Amino acid sequence: MPLHEGDNYIRLLRHSAEQVSEVAAASEPRDGRCLRDCFATLTFDADHGTGHAQDIAYTRTFLPGLKNFHRTAAQNDRAAIFTVDH
Repeated sequence: MPLHEGDNYIRLLRHSAEQVSEVAAASEPRDGRCLRDCFATLTFDADHGTGHAQDIAYTRTFLPGLKNFHRTAAQNDRAAIFTVDH
């Protein structure tokens, strides 16, 4: 469900408990090398980074917490809602 204001909007994303479990399982083996490989396949416009080492390092700082969040939610059979700012 997008919440629009001009060119910017916020999207609400819901993952069911089953999807949270799938994300938890898929994210466990992910590491810095995986992020570098993923960033290498992306293209960026001027407003959304470059995919250089600094962007990868910044993104990597969130990985342990994100993995822990999904692992804990999956263990407790919980759904999750996220906001994504565009």
